[in-house]
Amino acid sequence: MEFTKFVKRHGQVSALLILVIFLYNLIMIIPFYGIDPHSSSKSEYFYGHSGTVEAGKYIVWNRNLHGGMPQYDKVFWHCFTGFYYLMQARWFYALIIVAAALGVFFFCRRSQYNLAESLLLAFIYGISFHFLEFLNIWVYGWGLMLVFVPWFACLLLKLKKNGSLADIAVLAILLIMCFELYETEVTIYLLTAMIISVMFSFVDSFDSSINRQKFWQYLWKLLLAVFLAMVSVITVYMPLLQARNQDILNPLIRVNIWRIAAVVMLTALIFITVRLGKYRLALYIGIGLLVLADTFVLVQYVPWLDKYQQCPINSEQGTEIRQHLQADSTHFRIFPFGKEFQENLWTVDFESIGGKDQFAFNRYSKMIRSCLTAEIDKNLEINWNLLSLLNVKYIISNIKIPSDRLEYSNYSYTDQLITYRIKHTMPYAWFAGKWQVESIDEIASAINKPEFDPRETALLETEIPEFTDKSLLPESTESSVIPEIIQAEYIKIRVNNSNAGLLVISEIYDEYDQWQAYIDSIKTAIYPVDYTLRGVVTPPGEHVVEMWYEPDNQELYHRISYWARMMILILLLTEVFYRLWLRLL
Repeated sequence: MEFTKFVKRHGQVSALLILVIFLYNLIMIIPFYGIDPHSSSKSEYFYGHSGTVEAGKYIVWNRNLHGGMPQYDKVFWHCFTGFYYLMQARWFYALIIVAAALGVFFFCRRSQYNLAESLLLAFIYGISFHFLEFLNIWVYGWGLMLVFVPWFACLLLKLKKNGSLADIAVLAILLIMCFELYETEVTIYLLTAMIISVMFSFVDSFDSSINRQKFWQYLWKLLLAVFLAMVSVITVYMPLLQARNQDILNPLIRVNIWRIAAVVMLTALIFITVRLGKYRLALYIGIGLLVLADTFVLVQYVPWLDKYQQCPINSEQGTEIRQHLQADSTHFRIFPFGKEFQENLWTVDFESIGGKDQFAFNRYSKMIRSCLTAEIDKNLEINWNLLSLLNVKYIISNIKIPSDRLEYSNYSYTDQLITYRIKHTMPYAWFAGKWQVESIDEIASAINKPEFDPRETALLETEIPEFTDKSLLPESTESSVIPEIIQAEYIKIRVNNSNAGLLVISEIYDEYDQWQAYIDSIKTAIYPVDYTLRGVVTPPGEHVVEMWYEPDNQELYHRISYWARMMILILLLTEVFYRLWLRLL
């Protein structure tokens, strides 16, 4: 009897409790669709080009060549790897779905839907969340982004109705998580919805002075949340962004324009129906779209219909090849040939000259485009000169490569891939025999010629003051180059040369001077060699050459990010303590 009275008195709380229990147990007890079977391998695969996941606990930096600069704590979404491993735990996955459903419920209640309608849409969204995880586009953080979407909408409604400082702080935190995840398309959709919301609020502001006042309050709160979120995230990565071939607008351009247009029109339609008071019509549109999406997944992807087309990312892929290459203790890079070139799989354990890296240096990207497929040997699109400069020792290919420059190393029956070893490889660092100044186009043209000797000739863009009077470098009767330490932010090479020489290091030249070179702890200049690599002039005798990653203003950027995040925390705590103080009064 008492329970019945409680339910009648606290209808919304009781309904929420039932929704949480039912949805949670539905996922936990009845594995009717199952958790994404590839969540583990997705983590290792997609995070591979930034670092290697060990035992699902942390990331160890893997020095990929065209990174050339440390990214292990500077990529946008590396810290979310743990979420993917948690997503494999059914209890955590169920909690994520419940959190998404609760966001929908509170949004609907604030949008004047009744209790039954709010529960219905929350339940359907929770089930759809589970369905959509099986789409092959839901990689990286899209699954987690689906949790944020309804809470975003809920917070925007609160800010429109005179939301508090806590709402600004929470919205900023959600934006930070979106920026950290670096999910371009979903972030675009969220920002698009925010812009449309501001536009409709602006139209409403013409009705009266009260609406105008509410609009400006809503606008400054929204802008404050976006500003704090962007400052707290983007500033940390300014050195990385400035030195890389990273154009923030490129991902926007690559996103299918029709998908963006569809989201804009859909969002505008929902805003219009809500503004006209057609709340139920907006509800039916939302439910209809989710049902259509679920039906599509059922037909195309559900395992028991034998239509599961999602291309599995096999964490065991390339295991035999990786084990074979790991037996070689020397320092080398690999060249994934043909279609394997874009695979990040080969960057997980080795320094690969391929893979997808949005942070690749401009110089490296241009050299790959201009030189990699030049025909040094007739009818074979492999530039052996460039491979030598990049310290490539092994080639992985799905086809036979007819060349006397290679010798067979291994064949993987599992992956149907051949591993070749280049017979005559260049070391990681060496002393050049002579140098000559050329334009950038002439350098690329020279590297593409069969007669070019990368070991003997260093192509420079400017003259070296120490050797202005002569192009031939002093001949050394005795020289040695011993790389001792090659790390993400530090390189140490011990050299010995009877005369002054130009030491060429097979690392990408950073024209933004975020890498600094020292000879016996004395700072020295780094010259671009062969357009892509680094060169350092060393005096006669035995010396220690060191290179440090020391970007300008890095400490300043971190301080700005730190204080932006502290400001968000202060806003949140201020509101909490203010409400507690009011209650105590």
